[in-house]
Amino acid sequence: MSYILILISILLFPSAFSAELSHFSGRILASDFDSGFVKVKIDFSNGRFLKKGNKVQVWQPDVAYDEYRKCDGFIIGKTDKYILIRLKEIVRCKTIVNFTGGQAVSMKSDQLEENIQTAVELNKILAQKRLALSSKAKTLKDLIDGHPEKVNAINKKYDTLVKKLNYEWKLALEKAEEESIYNTQEYRNYATRLDEVDFKTEQYHVEEDNFYTDRWSLDPSLYYKK
Repeated sequence: MSYILILISILLFPSAFSAELSHFSGRILASDFDSGFVKVKIDFSNGRFLKKGNKVQVWQPDVAYDEYRKCDGFIIGKTDKYILIRLKEIVRCKTIVNFTGGQAVSMKSDQLEENIQTAVELNKILAQKRLALSSKAKTLKDLIDGHPEKVNAINKKYDTLVKKLNYEWKLALEKAEEESIYNTQEYRNYATRLDEVDFKTEQYHVEEDNFYTDRWSLDPSLYYKK
């Protein structure tokens, strides 16, 4: 089952994870009744939720759970595949459970169920968080995937604007050139007319008086001012 389907199962069918979660089975690998230690091989996925210090009950397989025909103990060591149990009533346990190597046994741990339920609740939170993150990630992925199209749209927009600007630039230069030619022609016309006015002004210039001094006339007695 894919991770997404597992998340959906946790969110929609939480009760499916609560049936007989405290019960599991194992197989005796070794026992030391002098110290009360029993090594048991376990092979189920939820076994990873067993912890050191968890209480366990052990009884014969294929026998209905009976409070009086089970052995109590607690886990003092654990790996992925093995648990080391310390039994409480060693003498009594020897009479009701076969701890011979290779013997299958049934087991129960209420704390295992509690640990699994805690994991289920955490998985609900993580599933919701993952959905939120997935939604955000998808939005960002869509933006990333749409980047080339966005760039093309920007290039097209500004290519159009550049063409329009170049066209307006060309028109502005042409207009400026036309204005320069027109102004040059007008300037020449006005310069010609100004020259004509200056020429006529010179022709019709009137002195303040009609007297002028001959450079040869150095003796004031030889002339008089009119």
